[in-house]
Amino acid sequence: AEAKAKEHGKSAIESSSATINQNDLKNFLEKLASEEYEGRGTGDKGERMATAYLASFFEELGLEPAGNDGTYFQEFGFNAGKEMNSGNHLTIQIQEPLGLVRTMKPGQHYLPVNFSVSGEIKSARTVFAGFGIQDKEYNSFENLNVKDAWILVFRGSPKDRKELQKFGPLVNKAQQAKKLGARGIIYMKGPNPGVGKMLVPPSQNVGSNNEILPSITISDELAGSLLGGTENGSFQDIFESFYSGKKVQGFPLPYSISAQIGLDKKEDKGRNVIARLKVKENRSEEAIMVGGHIDHIGLGTRGGTRAKGKDTSLIHFGADDNASGIAAVMELAQFYTDLKKQGKLDLKRDIIFAAWSGEEMGLFGSKHFVKKQKELKGDKIYPSISAYLNLDMIGRLEEKPLIVHGTGS
Repeated sequence: AEAKAKEHGKSAIESSSATINQNDLKNFLEKLASEEYEGRGTGDKGERMATAYLASFFEELGLEPAGNDGTYFQEFGFNAGKEMNSGNHLTIQIQEPLGLVRTMKPGQHYLPVNFSVSGEIKSARTVFAGFGIQDKEYNSFENLNVKDAWILVFRGSPKDRKELQKFGPLVNKAQQAKKLGARGIIYMKGPNPGVGKMLVPPSQNVGSNNEILPSITISDELAGSLLGGTENGSFQDIFESFYSGKKVQGFPLPYSISAQIGLDKKEDKGRNVIARLKVKENRSEEAIMVGGHIDHIGLGTRGGTRAKGKDTSLIHFGADDNASGIAAVMELAQFYTDLKKQGKLDLKRDIIFAAWSGEEMGLFGSKHFVKKQKELKGDKIYPSISAYLNLDMIGRLEEKPLIVHGTGS
């Protein structure tokens, strides 16, 4: 795939001109935001292709590599969520009659969430708590004793209650459950059109990599067997009554649940692309940097998506965010390189062109660059980089102003 992307980079030079024009920008953007590049998720195949494409483009221009070990790439490691180890199981015991026990392994019917606490979670009673939301005018926990209990909650928020949507994310519900002293939290999807896949893998970042409390997602089949058949009606009936807002408070369930949760941190790698245009024969002491982030959300597997329902696992193309910015970086690199060839580049400082990865996950790539730059320059970046122009989501700028940082003093 990377070899193919390198050819794309060469072709981009051949099919474009050195002038700044709309056609080039459109072609660069369409390649970066194409289905083939799979949304450019950090550490994923699409990111490797996009960075290979850009590095090849820079190489064809004749720019000097400014990454690691004489390459255009600067690799960095990052926390890619969690992965399960061998110590995982979930046990459900029906209190009446005693002795009816069901133990299952993760995969088909449940998965631990990445912010779950690991270890042995001793048996505790179970309480159904609706949507697991506590606010001034909406309290799922009213008249419920959830201290030291597993709480079973629906994901998302009730229909037509926009003011409650901020409480919908998994991490918010977990933090609320911990505040109330719950033993753990179990999430159910139900027939909620605003919620994606039933089981959320621990590799997916859903708001925090820090341990909160034991947390798992379960299948609707398992959820139905836990909730359905109670005096409150079928699983579908119960969901509809809470989703529509007819009911708010939950009720105790006749089950005890214990679990063994084993999660290990998973490390992955992303990479920046960095190239330098020397304005003179030797490197200048100071440089201007022009850059933007090349990554987007990919297939939504690492979190960060704003999509709803089944759309969460589709390709997030990221045309404006930020194929538009990288297309502009490419156009500027080509323009200034041509000026130098013509002997018309009258600048004092070199230009460094950069494409950061890991931005969507927390500015990982640019933070890594700054850290390494400080190590090289004795904790100072200025004046070796005297100014930085960041190009982010410029595809729909219209008449919005330029934002200038660092001018306060």
